[in-house]
Amino acid sequence: MPEKNTPFMRGPRASRQLASERMSERFADGFARFASVLAMFTIPARSPANHAQPVPPRETSLGTEMHVAATPPPVASITAHWTPPTVQATEMTSDPRLLEQQYLLRSSLPEVRQEIIRALGEIKSRESVEVLSRLFQRERREELKIDILGTIGDLDDDKMLEPKLAFLFRAVTPMHARLVREVAISTLADIDDRRVIALLESLQSDGDLEIRNFAAEILRDGAR
Repeated sequence: MPEKNTPFMRGPRASRQLASERMSERFADGFARFASVLAMFTIPARSPANHAQPVPPRETSLGTEMHVAATPPPVASITAHWTPPTVQATEMTSDPRLLEQQYLLRSSLPEVRQEIIRALGEIKSRESVEVLSRLFQRERREELKIDILGTIGDLDDDKMLEPKLAFLFRAVTPMHARLVREVAISTLADIDDRRVIALLESLQSDGDLEIRNFAAEILRDGAR
C-alpha cells in the first residue's frame, strides 16, 4: 500500500489548496495577458473642448495606430449654404386641363400663374374659358382675379361671346370683392349686347352703394 504522503493520497484540504494555487497562477497569468492587450488599445482621454481634437499616431506592437476625431461641421455653416427649393418655370402647353393642373399646384408662384392665365387666353377656346372661370372662382388673390377678367375681356371672337358673358355675369355677383366687381362691370360695358344693359339696370338695386352708383354711371354714359 502506498504511503500516506504520496501525491495520490492527499486529503481534501491538500487538494483544495493545490487547486487554489493553480487557480491563482492561472488568474495571475490571465490578468497579465489582459493587461498587455488592454494597454495596446487604450485611447487617451479626449480634450473637454467643444470639438474633439485629432490624436497623433501612436506606435504599438501591432504597428502605427491612427485615431481620427470625427468633428461635425458647425450648424451655422450648414444653414448658411442652405437655400429653399425654388419653383421652376412652368412649361406651357396647349392643353387647358394640364394648364389648370399646373395652376393649382401649391408650389406655383403668382408669376407662374400669370403666365398660365396668358397661355389660356391665347388658346381661345370654350374649354380654356371654362378653365379660367374655375380658376377665377378658386383664386384668392385679387390681382390674379383681375388678370383673369382682363384675359377673358380681350377675347373678341364671336364664338366666345356666350361663355364670356356667362363668366362676367358671375363675376359681378356680391360674393366677390368690390374692386373685382367693378372691373367686371367695366368689361361688360365694352360688350354691345342687350343682356348687358339688363344686368346693369339690375345692379342699380345692389346692396353696395358704390356698385349702384358705378352701374348707373355706365348706363348714363352709354345713353349719350
